[in-house]
Amino acid sequence: MNKTKIVLIGRKEDGNYFIKNYLEGDMNSGLPRYGPKPPNHPSIGEKCPACQKPFKEGNYTTLVVLGPGDDREAQEKFKTGRPYNAVAVEVHWACATGESI
Repeated sequence: MNKTKIVLIGRKEDGNYFIKNYLEGDMNSGLPRYGPKPPNHPSIGEKCPACQKPFKEGNYTTLVVLGPGDDREAQEKFKTGRPYNAVAVEVHWACATGESI
C-alpha cells in the first residue's frame, strides 16, 4: 500500500524555512495526546469539530493549532518564526492521527 507524503513548511526564528516530511499515518509525530478524559471534564458532551461526535469519558484528544488568530502580537511573532500563543481546537486523537486507541 502506498502512503501519501505530507510536507509541512514553517519558519524558524532566524527567518529561515524548515520542512518536515511525514508519511500518511505518521502525522501524530509531535502532537500531544491528552486523556483518558475524566467524567467531570468540561468538554464532555461538546462536539469534535472534525467528526461532529461528542467527547465522552475515556476519550483521548489532541489540540490542532489553527494559527495566531486576530491577535496582532501573535501574528507578528508567527511571521518572524517566534513562539506565539495560538488558537487551537480540541479534536479526538483518532480524528487528528487516524489511529484508534
